[in-house]
Amino acid sequence: MIRTGLTTLATAFALSGLALAQQQAPAAPPPPDFSKVEIKTTDLGDRVYMLEGPGGNITVALAKDGIIMVDSEFRAAA
Repeated sequence: MIRTGLTTLATAFALSGLALAQQQAPAAPPPPDFSKVEIKTTDLGDRVYMLEGPGGNITVALAKDGIIMVDSEFRAAA
């Protein structure tokens, strides 16, 4: 009798695990359309600019021999 009960219990646990594994995960939201992102440029003076957009800002410093850019935006928008 105990053996039958344990077998039934083990079977119930196994089947419940299969039922949970087969449930559909909620659909992920679509990624943002980066082609429609608007970036606002602000001149901070002394050839330093701030670019403002969704997800973060970019700071750009212009020099004679190059550019320094600090980017905290989305990778795909950069």
